[in-house]
Amino acid sequence: MLPALLLAMAVVLIAPWHLCYPDELGHLAIGRTIAQTGGVPATDPLTFSDPGARWSNPEWLGDLVLYLIHAGAGETGLQLFKLGLICLGWLLLLRLARRQGAEAWLTVAFLLLALLSTTHHFTLRNRIHLYWLIPLYALLLERARARVDRRWLLALLPLGALWANLHGSFILGWVVIGAALAQALVSRRAEDRKGRVPLALLLAVHPLLAMISPHGLHNYGQVLDHLL
Repeated sequence: MLPALLLAMAVVLIAPWHLCYPDELGHLAIGRTIAQTGGVPATDPLTFSDPGARWSNPEWLGDLVLYLIHAGAGETGLQLFKLGLICLGWLLLLRLARRQGAEAWLTVAFLLLALLSTTHHFTLRNRIHLYWLIPLYALLLERARARVDRRWLLALLPLGALWANLHGSFILGWVVIGAALAQALVSRRAEDRKGRVPLALLLAVHPLLAMISPHGLHNYGQVLDHLL
């Protein structure tokens, strides 16, 4: 309990408490547009030089959430929301390490060192969802393996669809599942070998989950642009 408390306190103390990144205001503007129009624009609403360009924004739900929190609770509410998600993510990471047999205080020491190099990512952008989604994916996969209960894998389906509407990093979820599948392929445990097919099916379905979005197939547009 004490190591987790120390880790959470460190996150709160080290993260910025004010809007300090230009993109933060852009996300609020996009969220306001979605809230006021009652839908996600099909064309870019902000780029004046190309007003008819097709718009692909896999962060639309994250933008809307940020705007609604700001409209109801102001900047303080936004910062508390951000800190809550980041703390949740680091605590889930600590929990994952503990389930793998790591010593609590040693794990916290390494995580505190990692905080020093990640503070610049603690701005109010939708990338904050990375901090809780990646360890949650890993925890669910670990539970499915440890308890030999494949029903834990079903929770990754709604999470995958949610991630694909919160941030363009949703493809990292595929990487986590792929790592679990690779582990099952090389494992000599009979239980792990039985999990190969469910994991392979889960990995195959995940690209389809990204299309559960107002953008449909075009939800991949921004991701492909970044990769290019």
